[in-house]
Amino acid sequence: MNQAITADFKTDPWWWEAAPPSPSRLDSPPDKADVLVIGAGYTGLSSALTCARAGRNVVAIDSLMPGEAASSRNAGLVGRALLGGFSTMVEKLGAARATELARGAEQAYEYTIGLMNEFSIDCHLTHRGRIIPTWNEVQYQEIEADFNLQRQHLNLEGGMLNADELSQELRVTGANGALVISNTSMVHPAMYHRGLRQAVEATGATLVGNCRAQQLVKQSDGFVVHTDRGVIKTAEVIVATNGYTGGLTPWFRQRLVMSTAFMAACEPRDPELLKALIPGGRPCVDYSRNMFNYWRVAPDDPSRLLFGGQTGYLFKSAEQIAAKLQLDLARVYPELAGTRFSHLWKGRLGFTLDRLPHLGVRDGVHFALGCNGAGLPMGTFIGHKVACKLLGAEDADTPFDELRFPLTPVVLGFPWFMPALTAWARWQDWRGIASRGH
Repeated sequence: MNQAITADFKTDPWWWEAAPPSPSRLDSPPDKADVLVIGAGYTGLSSALTCARAGRNVVAIDSLMPGEAASSRNAGLVGRALLGGFSTMVEKLGAARATELARGAEQAYEYTIGLMNEFSIDCHLTHRGRIIPTWNEVQYQEIEADFNLQRQHLNLEGGMLNADELSQELRVTGANGALVISNTSMVHPAMYHRGLRQAVEATGATLVGNCRAQQLVKQSDGFVVHTDRGVIKTAEVIVATNGYTGGLTPWFRQRLVMSTAFMAACEPRDPELLKALIPGGRPCVDYSRNMFNYWRVAPDDPSRLLFGGQTGYLFKSAEQIAAKLQLDLARVYPELAGTRFSHLWKGRLGFTLDRLPHLGVRDGVHFALGCNGAGLPMGTFIGHKVACKLLGAEDADTPFDELRFPLTPVVLGFPWFMPALTAWARWQDWRGIASRGH
């Protein structure tokens, strides 16, 4: 038996214990729709909800069960920032444009929280913020400078902690401080998807799972979409497939870099021990190293620590990934060395070269793609906004409109640079750890 996994080990997400994905009511789609949404994750459901509430006949299809992919596999963090760092954006784009884009992420956060409240979605919504540890003085100063710059332009709340103050929030080995962001949230991601799905179905919209779109044919009066469950004639199409975008829409696929992230649920541990290790109760996101980890206590079981990371393409089997995450966990928390995992799962993320989300219309096809690891708030937001554009709504504008969607360096659909990039990032992490003596 692998020493990193329990005897009852599962490769299904921990989240499915409370909210497993369920089949749709129909086995095949209707033959007509006003709007066909391809993808039934957060983005697709948000699009479907907005269109259906406006009176459109909406059909949403998914190649898996609705919510079986990334929407029930992520960490459940609801953030308010774009990937890449605000300071970097200011250097590249100037303060005015960087602020405009960053406020788009704030709008995504506010819209998503508002939607949860509007529909009273039971998903363990908790406004605890998050904590980002630093591992040396250079990192501390860089994160502090970026935070101070954000506070000048954005609605960001929180503060820096020194090593002494850190122990009141987070007890990890090797950290010299941290940034606490107090105005972000966390949820149970699968329960959020379930609640969003219920809201969509209550409008009369049709969801069809295990229905893969195979061909998209443009006609003078709309589209004909061939699926493995039947043919649909539709006036409008929204593509909302993000990290699962494939050959159906090659132009979009060529502009997304797919990455795989992993998350694991630890076997039950003493809740008092976990509380002592994370006294602040905030989720932790270790952004300050190249290959980041993230962890939180399960919202529905205080004895379960959920721990994730990006192992890239270096490991093939679940057992190998579990062993790697076990080492990562022990590096952060020696007290948890040898802790086994009862669940380990993966999900695919869709990144863009400019690290920005993209939405709009191409050749008559509406799209909302490129959530860059923030699919829960951003997917919900851009799904809603692309639907607003389709409807011609007055409030359809976003800071992400009219962006050039850059091509990614892929060969035959595979990002050839990812294994090398992963190895380089881990070597950089090793250098940083070695230089600190940890």
